[in-house]
Amino acid sequence: MSRYSAVRQCIYCGAQNKLTTEHIIPYGLGGQFELPEASCTPCATITGRFEGSVLRTMFGNARIKLNFPTRRRKQRPKSLEIELLGSSGIVRHNIPIIDHPTALQMLGFDTPRILLGHSGPDTSMNVSFVVVTLGADYINNIKKIIPDGGKIHMRVRPVDLGRMLAKIAHSYAVAELGSPSFTPLLNDFILGRKEFDGNYLVGGMLQDLPPSDPTILHELKWRWEDTAHGRFLLVGVRLFSCLGGPQHLVVAGRSSTMSASMHNS
Repeated sequence: MSRYSAVRQCIYCGAQNKLTTEHIIPYGLGGQFELPEASCTPCATITGRFEGSVLRTMFGNARIKLNFPTRRRKQRPKSLEIELLGSSGIVRHNIPIIDHPTALQMLGFDTPRILLGHSGPDTSMNVSFVVVTLGADYINNIKKIIPDGGKIHMRVRPVDLGRMLAKIAHSYAVAELGSPSFTPLLNDFILGRKEFDGNYLVGGMLQDLPPSDPTILHELKWRWEDTAHGRFLLVGVRLFSCLGGPQHLVVAGRSSTMSASMHNS
C-alpha cells in the first residue's frame, strides 16, 4: 500500500473534523493508493454507497473469482449467480465458482462534452458496453450452461460508475497536485448534488484497447490540456487495464498553472 501526504480536510466538502483515509481506487478493487485524512464521515458514507453498488453489481462476481480484497472474507460464497435472459424472463442459477463464466461488465464513454465547448450537462450519453472475459474456459463454461445459445443478463450502473470514476479522478488529482492548484469541477456530482452529467465531465474513448502492462492492475494518469474553451485538468482512469478494460477520461478541474507532462501511477 502506498500513502500520500495527509490532506487534513475533506477533499469533497472542506470539513476538518472526523477525517478518514480515502482509497483513491476502492480497496475492493485492489486499490493501492491511500490519501490520509481526506474524507469526512458524511462524505465517506456517500461515496461508499455508490462504490459499494458498483463493486457488488458490475464487478461483484469478478472480484470473487479474482480473489480481490474484502473486509468480509468469511462471507464469500462458494458459488456465483448467473442470470439468463430467455423468452419467459430472467432465470437465475448458482454455479460453482470454478465453472462460472465470469466477465467484467464495464461501460465506455464518449469524449467529455465540456472539452468540445458545450455550455452545460444534459442527459444524453454515447456509451459502449464492454465485456472483459476472465479465464480461458469462458466459452466452454458458457456452453455448459447454455448449450443451445441464449443471453446472459448483466447489470450495469451508469450513474454509480460515473460517480465512482469522478471520485477516483478528483481524489487522485488532489493527491498528485494538491487542492489549491486547481478549481475542482466534480464535487457536486460526487456528492449527489447534481444529476449524472451525461458525458459532460466524465467521458472516455469509445475504442477497444489491448491489455496493457500485465503487472499493473489499474492505470491513472493526469495532464493539463489547453482547448479553445479553456485549460482543463484531465485524469485518465483505466480500471483493469491489464485485462483490456476501457479508457475513461475525466475532467477534474480548471487551472491556470502551466503543465505539459503526463504522470503514471
